[in-house]
Amino acid sequence: LSHCWGPPEKRPATTTKANLTQRMERIPFIELPRTFRDAIEITRKLGHRYLRIDSLCIIQDDEQDWAYEAALMAKIYSHAFCMLSALSSNDSSEGLRLEPLDEDSSYMDLMTTSHASPAGGSGIIKSDMDESFIWFRISIHLEAWDIIYGGKSYHDTISPLCTRAWTLQESRLSR
Repeated sequence: LSHCWGPPEKRPATTTKANLTQRMERIPFIELPRTFRDAIEITRKLGHRYLRIDSLCIIQDDEQDWAYEAALMAKIYSHAFCMLSALSSNDSSEGLRLEPLDEDSSYMDLMTTSHASPAGGSGIIKSDMDESFIWFRISIHLEAWDIIYGGKSYHDTISPLCTRAWTLQESRLSR
């Protein structure tokens, strides 16, 4: 999950030396910020059991753990099934918004079922609304954008997430 932490007063749930034992046992869903809960729901709907949230997976006040985990980042991102990014959220309380930022054709609306398809895929595209499906919006690359705007990404100018240096490696290393 790629997300903005936001200001100190909105700092998301983290793992520290003090709460590591508790975090290893369980993390109450209700105590997680909206962005984390949304990401967990989407991950489950896609048929996957695991979600990496760095603020929870890295012991934040342990330099040795940070060094170890940082060395694994390329492998983690390049082997991920997908990267969920809270592009329009200023902090982890705002969620993975599904509202479009514009009505541009650079988005594609998809729905996925929470059950694997017979062919082994994790979801299908469907056009009618059903509670067993989840809507999500993906950004697609358009060559025309590069030609008109000189290669500058649309998200670079509007997304709070794209102002964070850490997200550069997340976006570049993800497949």
